[in-house]
Amino acid sequence: MKKNVRIAAGLLVALLLVTAIIPVNQGANAAAKPARIDAFLDIILTKEAGQDQFCAEYKKQTGIELRIIQPAHNQYREKMLIAFASNDLPDVIEIIPDFPQDYMALAKEGALVPLDKYIAKSPVFKKINKQYIDALKFRGKIYAVPLNTGGGNLPYIRKDWLDKLGLKVPTTWDEFYNVAKAFATQDPDGNGKHDTIGITLPGLDQSIYMQDFYQGAEHNFVMKNGRWVDGFVQPEFKQALERLRKAYQEKVLDPEVFTNKTSTCREKFYAGKVGIFPYWAGTWGETIERNVKMNNPKAEVIPLPAIKGVKYMNRIGPMIAITKKAKNPEAVFKYFIEYMHDGGQGQMLFTHGVEGVHWAKKGNEYVKLPSLGNPNVPAAKSYIHPELPLNETFKDPFPLHPAIVASLKAFQSSRQFMKLPPDSETYLKYNGEIMNLKKEIMAKVMMGTLTVDQGIKGYKARSARFQVAKILEEANTRK
Repeated sequence: MKKNVRIAAGLLVALLLVTAIIPVNQGANAAAKPARIDAFLDIILTKEAGQDQFCAEYKKQTGIELRIIQPAHNQYREKMLIAFASNDLPDVIEIIPDFPQDYMALAKEGALVPLDKYIAKSPVFKKINKQYIDALKFRGKIYAVPLNTGGGNLPYIRKDWLDKLGLKVPTTWDEFYNVAKAFATQDPDGNGKHDTIGITLPGLDQSIYMQDFYQGAEHNFVMKNGRWVDGFVQPEFKQALERLRKAYQEKVLDPEVFTNKTSTCREKFYAGKVGIFPYWAGTWGETIERNVKMNNPKAEVIPLPAIKGVKYMNRIGPMIAITKKAKNPEAVFKYFIEYMHDGGQGQMLFTHGVEGVHWAKKGNEYVKLPSLGNPNVPAAKSYIHPELPLNETFKDPFPLHPAIVASLKAFQSSRQFMKLPPDSETYLKYNGEIMNLKKEIMAKVMMGTLTVDQGIKGYKARSARFQVAKILEEANTRK
């Protein structure tokens, strides 16, 4: 892993040197339809799943040849950076949301085309929630649009455990905590043993999983009153630490929280060992319900609408950008980015694939055909997650499972949109070390080695060597 990180970092430096000399190619006739669009993509359907048929259908619909370059998923970021470093660029490129620093670096060095003027006059983008797009604003401009809404997570809770213990669905922190404590102490599964966990979390890295404890706090750097601050030293984070400490000390929170992975949390929830588990809204709503019932057919799982004071975090989706190598970026925007979100034929293709290959219409009913790669399962999405459409006016002929709908409704009941990280080279240099220090302090506070005040004081002293003050200065100069 460390070797891969070093390789990616080296390639990022190389591309910063190369992109400065990439020429800007603007076609004389911006409205002219391109003969071919080259797209460097990660999560689109594979060759085995019908990529060639997808490209053929795209050409049939638009008259444009689509050439997809799709590296192996586990090599995607490295190959993408190599493409920029070698100046071997496509017209369109997907940027992984886990690495927003790539998007920021490429935009800063002029490797990506600003899309603001195309978005502003697009009839399609007038139908799209502006907050999804604004999340990608960098130095005053938009250099990519998200593939989908990004989504987020929320707690799933054992409703049958609530009923057994005579408890209501919690709507406040006190009710939430008391429910979790009852799940941990009152034998909700009825096996006569003290072996259940109130709530589990997959580590302490990602605040997206921790909003019921955080309630407006944030351990990362965050914008507050128009300025970047270190969320770890804000007054509201002290309260969040108190909540985490109490839950851990009273054995309401999973004792393995520091080493948990998302997979181990899922396994515990499926096995009926945990009462509350924060995870992704959407298709996971159906998957979680199905897997819990496999172990206990009488179990009932529901998504929890945000309790008072909580806003779930809507992350940024995969980013679709146009490179400076595109000869006619306006046409690429129109016939690729805009087309896939058109609310009609294009969105159908980019969501469900090709009629007769991935789906069929039988009378008035739409049905999924067997997957080309695995005939034992129905064909999956082609590119856009059907439960996370950017253009929500699309009338999808394939209805979502009720558990998916319920989880999305609960998630969207109260959410905030995540932003890009601070625009600071010092942040990129030291953020890993800063996050490790924060996790160390949080763990010691939760275990009782340090008080909350001691933990925050120790963090302030030890984090100075990672130039936090310089990070904030750079970020606030460039905001």
